[in-house]
Amino acid sequence: MADYKLTYYNIRGLAEPTRYLFAMAGVPYEDVRIPYDPASSLPKDIKDNTPWGQVPVLEYKGELLAQASAIARFVAKRFNLAGRDEFEAAKCDEYVDAMKDFCIEAFRAIRLEQDLAKKAAIKVTMMATVIPKYLQKFEDILSRSKSGWLVGDGVTWADVYVCVYISLNTDFHQLPLLDGYPALGKMYATLHAIPEIKDWVEKRPKTNT
Repeated sequence: MADYKLTYYNIRGLAEPTRYLFAMAGVPYEDVRIPYDPASSLPKDIKDNTPWGQVPVLEYKGELLAQASAIARFVAKRFNLAGRDEFEAAKCDEYVDAMKDFCIEAFRAIRLEQDLAKKAAIKVTMMATVIPKYLQKFEDILSRSKSGWLVGDGVTWADVYVCVYISLNTDFHQLPLLDGYPALGKMYATLHAIPEIKDWVEKRPKTNT
């Protein structure tokens, strides 16, 4: 029986960075997937057994951990993917928080808008304003990096987090996020060429979000 049980919807979403980290570490875990219906709330029997009434939730040796970033950070630290020292760990947190800000600012409006014409107009605006504001920062960081990774000389959960959310929004919002950002594109390709990540992406359940 696996020491780890990750519970989330049957989508990539908030749990996907943690799934990548488990894949990279080669650590078995129970990947519990709840049927996803955006019009329905979390089933009561699951909601009542989570710390905050929401998912994802990670169970580790009988203890529950909630909040997606806390879960990913915990897994990253367990498997040496959170930087070599306190400062590198803090830089990982910085870049993860920046990517979360980016996703909220750039994609929440796209996701919530139901009118296709308005959605297309929002995408144009985001591509011209918000997306360069954030992705150029990551591009500059990576252009200065000797390793090609965001933090230190090896891959960390910050790289994973950034790449996962680029993937999500490229795949599901059809936005060419990597166009014009060669260093970011190289890091994205390098991460997805890691055999364990490549294998996960090929075998994971196919979902529409």
